[in-house]
Amino acid sequence: MRDIKSDAEPEPMPSQSEQPGPWPGVTSGTEVVAKFVAAVDARDAPAALALVCPNAPATTRDGTKQVANGEPEFTVKSTDVLRTTKTTIGHLEGRLDGVAGPGRVDTDDTAAPGPCVAAFSPDSD
Repeated sequence: MRDIKSDAEPEPMPSQSEQPGPWPGVTSGTEVVAKFVAAVDARDAPAALALVCPNAPATTRDGTKQVANGEPEFTVKSTDVLRTTKTTIGHLEGRLDGVAGPGRVDTDDTAAPGPCVAAFSPDSD
């Protein structure tokens, strides 16, 4: 299928793999949120999935894949580091498939081998 705008083959998506990429060695929940949002925005599902906790619900994994294969445009508006529960909450703003709205990323900052995404809500905060 040709891209009508450029009369050329369309650019391939960075990756449609369903397998997580290598662990990126993050050390804080704030770093996890930033790298996760960057991976989702880059439509790099393996990089985003590498940051999802192994024990995260299937809805988090499936949602991450679905959003990364869509048209996400998120930025991290703010983060809350909750020391008592050892979690970080990333508050997002942006668009998903052209629809503006908030989003949220929750991390587990005590997981091994390092902090990871425990929950991802691309359409509510």
